[in-house]
Amino acid sequence: MRIFHSFRFKLSTLYLLTIIVPTIVIMIVMPYSYKKILVRNSMNETSNTIIALRRNMEAYLDDLENLTIIPYLNADIMNALKVKAELGQSADMYTLLSTNRTLTNSLENYMRITRDDIEGTILIAKDGTVYLGSKGWNAYDSASNYPYREQAWYRKTLEGNGKAAFISSHPRDYISNAPPGSVFSVARIIKDPDTEENLAFIMADADTRVLQKIVSDIRLNFKSSIAVLDDLDQVIYSTSYFSPDMLNQIAARHATIRSADDRYLVVDQKLEKANWRIVVLISQTAINDQFTNVHLWGVLYGLGGVIFTIVIFLSLSRWIIAPLNEMIEREYRAQLDLRNAELNLRNAEFRSLQAQLQPHFLYNVLNGFIGLNRLGQKQSLENAIVALSKMLRYILLNSDRSTIKEEFEFLNMYCDLQRMRFQQKGFEYRVQCDSRIESFYLPKLLLQPLIENSIIHGIEPINRSCLISISANRLGDLENASIEIVVEDDGAGFEPSVVDPRHRVGLVNVQERLRLAYPHSGFLLASEPGVGTKIVIRIPIQEEAS
Repeated sequence: MRIFHSFRFKLSTLYLLTIIVPTIVIMIVMPYSYKKILVRNSMNETSNTIIALRRNMEAYLDDLENLTIIPYLNADIMNALKVKAELGQSADMYTLLSTNRTLTNSLENYMRITRDDIEGTILIAKDGTVYLGSKGWNAYDSASNYPYREQAWYRKTLEGNGKAAFISSHPRDYISNAPPGSVFSVARIIKDPDTEENLAFIMADADTRVLQKIVSDIRLNFKSSIAVLDDLDQVIYSTSYFSPDMLNQIAARHATIRSADDRYLVVDQKLEKANWRIVVLISQTAINDQFTNVHLWGVLYGLGGVIFTIVIFLSLSRWIIAPLNEMIEREYRAQLDLRNAELNLRNAEFRSLQAQLQPHFLYNVLNGFIGLNRLGQKQSLENAIVALSKMLRYILLNSDRSTIKEEFEFLNMYCDLQRMRFQQKGFEYRVQCDSRIESFYLPKLLLQPLIENSIIHGIEPINRSCLISISANRLGDLENASIEIVVEDDGAGFEPSVVDPRHRVGLVNVQERLRLAYPHSGFLLASEPGVGTKIVIRIPIQEEAS
């Protein structure tokens, strides 16, 4: 359709490909890219925040751990523990009172200089005596007959063999009048530096509310949940509820976890000292909410921009295209007139060449009639005249073109007519045409001058019977199909390079007519004296449609 070749259509296509399509792609892709950047930046920021949180918690755990090495820093405490380990309850009254006073007072004194949020310490001598140290004037009493050695945190400390053991959240049920709530602790076994003998068990307790104070200073961009997990991935402290299923997913180290009502991105940091983990869950719902807002605004701005550019485009294109259309229309008409003039000139040249051919043909045929008359062959002459009338009817038809089938039928009549002149030595001819190309059009009488040259210059000069072969075949596949026409004789032949151009009028006439009818056709001539002459014409089939 003509509309697809118009300047407006091409300009609209350019506008669509350079403005509209990129804008739509940006509207779709940019929000998702923004979301990806948003998630990555949030993860990085959260990770950096957790690193700071981890350092604060490690500093706090260091303070708790320092409380557990107090006995090693005080010779009186170590001596008292050695006495308790060696004599136990069998020591005399003075020794018992002295060691008990030393251990009780020392723990109380050290507690006064520790952090306010450290709840206290508990020291269990080898003989089972329990000593408590508390902050301020609060006096705690140990629970009577409490099974310390059966507790998991006690056994874990024994397995540490003198190293600090970090105890997860647990109740202070070993203190009879302790306030409600849970604590986390650092414990160790006190050993005799000389004999490596176990002297006592010491544990420093801190209220889990201290973790709330540390975490409360953290500010994250999105709705998040923070938890401190122990080495068994159990919650020590969390800002919100962590279900067992969520804890199992965290323990399996999933990058994202699901809860009943949301999905979370997981960012964590390990507390190397305690083998605990700080875990932050970032709500994907909160991220999607912010992403949805950005996406909505992006679409609105994009649509607004597209509508604005469409209005501008329509206004400017109408202003630009109107004079261009007029100019293009004038140019089109001028080119059309020029093409018609060229076609008319081409047809005039074609008819001129054809007009040159017809007298030449008649002259040669009439010469043949004279020869038949001199020989007295009246019947042959009469037959020749009838054949000539049929040929003249074909020649004088008001048409510049004929099909290959019609042209070959004419060549049959022409060869029969010419063979009458060579009754003594005679000549044979063979005409063959591929049925697939019989309807292909050629300039009328295109091939007759070639046959005439074969007879006059190839057969007449020699005293033997000759053969003229005329064939037309289709070559190539559908896309590159062509027609090959071959005119070949085994007559006298000639040397193409030494022929006088004045004797090549017929060949030049054929070549010019072929060029005018089919500009991309080919014309090949090969001849050898004493062997014969061969002419090959090739015409692309698609040229007939054009």
